[in-house]
Amino acid sequence: YEKAVVEARRAVQLARRTGDPAVLQDAIYALHFLLAGPDHFAERESLGREATEAAQASSARDTTLVTVLDVSCDFLTLGDVDAARSQRALAATLAGTSPHPGRAWSFFVYDAGLATLEGRFDAAERLIDEASRIGRRIEHPYARGVQRVHSAVLARARGAEARVLAIFDPTLPARQRPMQWVQALVARAF
Repeated sequence: YEKAVVEARRAVQLARRTGDPAVLQDAIYALHFLLAGPDHFAERESLGREATEAAQASSARDTTLVTVLDVSCDFLTLGDVDAARSQRALAATLAGTSPHPGRAWSFFVYDAGLATLEGRFDAAERLIDEASRIGRRIEHPYARGVQRVHSAVLARARGAEARVLAIFDPTLPARQRPMQWVQALVARAF
């Protein structure tokens, strides 16, 4: 991990020198992704601002859109709902009036998680289903996993522990072993 962060920081420095806003956005996204977690909120916010500036000079904005939505999630973690809403609105501006399905998928994923957090379970279920449909249609590599995670979190919020277990049934096909937080969610359901 540490080596990857060093290399990602170097990539951002090199991308800044190129003057290519699309290259800079991609490099920032890679570093931003690696810095996920509570120890790097301020840096992630700063990187999000820089990526947004680069996006203004480019038609390529997909990685920045996800970066901005991630910053919004960071603000939710910090309890700053107004800042989170501001970042969500910024992401919508970056996406444009008719976002392509990949961008739309990112919004449905974000909005589904927010609806669950806010206790709007029926809306969350609808958004999860829509994200799943779009994700399958565009063959997004995370579509199935995101749908399962959202469904499990929603089931947990509803107190439906048996549903959590059914979602993460170990007999379901999976390319990778469950992450620690999935194991913790299953353990809590038991």
